[in-house]
Amino acid sequence: MANTSLITGMGKRGAYTGDLTMSTFTLKITLGNEAMQTGSDIARALRDIADDIADQDQMSGTGGNIMDDNGNSVGKWSTSN
Repeated sequence: MANTSLITGMGKRGAYTGDLTMSTFTLKITLGNEAMQTGSDIARALRDIADDIADQDQMSGTGGNIMDDNGNSVGKWSTSN
């Protein structure tokens, strides 16, 4: 079930009133393998995810695997309503 609430206020793009459906972004990375141990490894993975997200037209129900530099799956990211 989606989190919804009635929102009234002023945002960067002007006034708004109406129902707001809250989506979630979930990210899980497993650390410890050879190519996912340092802050630099995590930062690279986050940049890759950011690039994937920037390419999406619709965020609901999207997601993907997170890969290390050796091509191993080290996690997943997803969005949902």
